[in-house]
Amino acid sequence: MIQQAEGLKLNPRLMLIDDADRQAKWYFALKANLLESRRTGAPMVHPMDGPVTLRWRS
Repeated sequence: MIQQAEGLKLNPRLMLIDDADRQAKWYFALKANLLESRRTGAPMVHPMDGPVTLRWRS
């Protein structure tokens, strides 16, 4: 945790794993699209094309 805290001081890019972080990727895409639509006044574009089923194994 100490090494992680030291690395985060440098403000690195967030690296997300495709399947495990799918919800986080959607959240960041939604947030970016919302901010862009508010900035430009254009309608917001949803990052997902349609319904998606997520499955996890533990």
